[in-house]
Amino acid sequence: MSNEKGAVIWRILFSVIMAILLAGALFAYIYSQRSYGVGSQAQSLANELSRTSFSALYRESPTYNLPKDVGGSYYEVEIDSETDSIIIKAEGGTYHSAVGVNLENIGKPPEPGGTLYSLGGKGKVLVSSNPITPENQEIKENIDSPPSFYYFAKENPREAVAIAAAYFRAIEIFPDKKLGVQEYKKENSNSFLIRISSSDENIGNMRVIGRENSQVVGFVESSWIVDNVSVVPDNFSGVECPSIENSISKDWLYSPDQIVRLLKKRSWREPGENEPVSIPNDVEPIPATVKTNVSTYPSYRFEFSSSDTGYVLHFGLMPWKADEEQSGFVFESEPDLEAIV
Repeated sequence: MSNEKGAVIWRILFSVIMAILLAGALFAYIYSQRSYGVGSQAQSLANELSRTSFSALYRESPTYNLPKDVGGSYYEVEIDSETDSIIIKAEGGTYHSAVGVNLENIGKPPEPGGTLYSLGGKGKVLVSSNPITPENQEIKENIDSPPSFYYFAKENPREAVAIAAAYFRAIEIFPDKKLGVQEYKKENSNSFLIRISSSDENIGNMRVIGRENSQVVGFVESSWIVDNVSVVPDNFSGVECPSIENSISKDWLYSPDQIVRLLKKRSWREPGENEPVSIPNDVEPIPATVKTNVSTYPSYRFEFSSSDTGYVLHFGLMPWKADEEQSGFVFESEPDLEAIV
């Protein structure tokens, strides 16, 4: 009798132990699944905020509405200006996504259920939990005043593009000299003479020839593309040119190398597609102007192929001052592209 009673007790204990073990295993499984869900959603959110921030360089003041939680977990958003990253701190981990451009937070980072606001300008993106307007004093303190070539380029985009094309070609020819542009002359709507100097010494004259292009690229209705830059013996009397080298040194005008690095800092894809668009290592920026329904702007043009699809991109030759009344130009492409992580 006692043996039977003992056996019953052991069976009960065994059942209890197994139930506890199964409950523990089930809890561990549920917790791991929850942690995976939290981590997956937290990383996805970091990536989305990163994409939104980067897109401020080429779209007007993009915003992103944050969820109230990630996978049922509370989270915090941090902006790391040292690594230019968006950080999501959630249950079980910290999740990062690099923006790929100078990033600066204004005020407090957005909270769950709030909105991320962003504003791009001069190669920098400002982000905040509140709407960002250029009139805010805090914003003005983060935006330097552009040099005279910026305003010259706004009013004379074709001349500015011709001057930039000649200047960067001259740097390739005379890499050991500190160069500047002394003066320029418009021969006709498609041809310009540019005098290159070094310490008040005339280095040489260059002719820049361009052509009209009617191809529509996104919101770009047409363009003018530099076709040829050559050294010429022609002597001419022209118009004094604002300092392009001053604009470059103060990051108010992108060199060809800079614009390629900016383009390749992120991966790109067509909206709704998963496959990334590969930017070739030897992609060449071509100085050009673009005409939109707002105005005409200086830009760089890129033409390349990826997976048997041809792409044309226009990227602004210079950053746009954030408090300008007139919208600037930063990026358009055909087919349409968006930045991804």
